[in-house]
Amino acid sequence: MSNLTDGNPPRPILRYFEHNHLPPALAEVARMFHALAHELEGRFTPDTDPAEHTTALRKLLEAKDAAVRAHL
Repeated sequence: MSNLTDGNPPRPILRYFEHNHLPPALAEVARMFHALAHELEGRFTPDTDPAEHTTALRKLLEAKDAAVRAHL
């Protein structure tokens, strides 16, 4: 079962993938990362190494931040 379907709250890091506050051009860039972060969250299982789970999401966040900055 995933974190999103087993009744557990989603990881706090997911809030950093929100993009509604960004101007439209930057939100379009960030939207892809938001979708992927939530898809990954849904695919992790209780057997997933929590440290690797967190690392995957953190590195995806770093990539999102770099992509948004590149479009400034």
